[in-house]
Amino acid sequence: MDYLLSENGTLKGQLSLNSSYFDINEWMSESSSSSTDSSKLEVIALPKNIDFTMAVRADEVIYDNLNLKEVRGTMVLREGILSFNEAGMKTLDGRITLNGNYDPRDISNPKFDMSLDISELSIAKAFQNLTTVKAFAPIAKDITGRFNTKLNFSGLLGPDMMPVLSSLDVSGILAIAEAALKENKILEGLTSLTKLKDANTIKLSNIKVPISIENGMMEVKPFDVKLWDYQTTVQGTAGFDGSINYLLNMQVPAGKFGAQANSILASISGSQANESTLIPLSINLAGSYNQPKVSLAGGNSIETLLANALRSRFDSEKQNFQNQAQEQFQAAQDSIKNQLKLKAEMVQDSVKKELQKKTGESAEKVVQEAKSILKGVLKGTPKPTKPDTTSTKN
Repeated sequence: MDYLLSENGTLKGQLSLNSSYFDINEWMSESSSSSTDSSKLEVIALPKNIDFTMAVRADEVIYDNLNLKEVRGTMVLREGILSFNEAGMKTLDGRITLNGNYDPRDISNPKFDMSLDISELSIAKAFQNLTTVKAFAPIAKDITGRFNTKLNFSGLLGPDMMPVLSSLDVSGILAIAEAALKENKILEGLTSLTKLKDANTIKLSNIKVPISIENGMMEVKPFDVKLWDYQTTVQGTAGFDGSINYLLNMQVPAGKFGAQANSILASISGSQANESTLIPLSINLAGSYNQPKVSLAGGNSIETLLANALRSRFDSEKQNFQNQAQEQFQAAQDSIKNQLKLKAEMVQDSVKKELQKKTGESAEKVVQEAKSILKGVLKGTPKPTKPDTTSTKN
């Protein structure tokens, strides 16, 4: 009654929802026969004078194109912020648990802040269904396997309630138990460049990849992995605009380069090198995932690289090749970061302007609609036959 009769009253409530099957899409679509299109998601304001808690337990939930199993969790709407507590579900052949909130108090700058605990998620299905994975890790579409991760995940939401990729702030570690990468353009480029045998497939096991996203750029911190049984250090970045820039520092036995290395070995008189001598190989992956540019760091040819490496008799001299490659790579990274930061700021500014145009649906309007429905219930009048679709979504 305080909420109904006063301007500043707070409406409090609780709902416990238990269901064996719940199709959210049915609540988000027009029932009119003249239109079968689903209502699009859009940013909505949340009333600050409603204090509402909802506990959910459902065996199966259909949302958009996702099939969610064993959905559990609690949602709390309080002071204009929607919070999620231990919201967990089985999906994409794995399980996701999230904690965090959606904050649209500034409707032109809606924010979200989540912590995600992901276990045994299919890498390929994550690519098919998750926008962020498509943008920052397009290689996932060609990888079979599963991954685990714990991420802190925050940023801005666009008018369609999707994360603005250029605003994301993410940190965490990606753990892969077993995975395989087969037949894609990056592997084709590596094989063509290095002439290494059996380079058309990569198998990964027990690797942990430290990642972070800031200003529209995902940065992969240096991590060690064996590629085709060669010890390799990988690091680099992927941009929200589809660009990639990675450095692979490998240690490859000279004999693995085939006839090229054997010919050069034979021509180096008095060299202490042999077919098992490790060659420091630094490779740049640039361009985009669909159109990668694979090259040796420093612009050397394989023949020049092998000749210089095999003539170097001391490990310190060999290491200098990769030190130089690291310096060149870092200079390129700094330039790319500056360019992406400018792009990110432009995109975010554009999104904010678009949201400002849609602020007609304010929190005050939501509150007034809720009050009018409540008054109708108290007076014994029937509910509207065709409720406002925004209210239905809310």
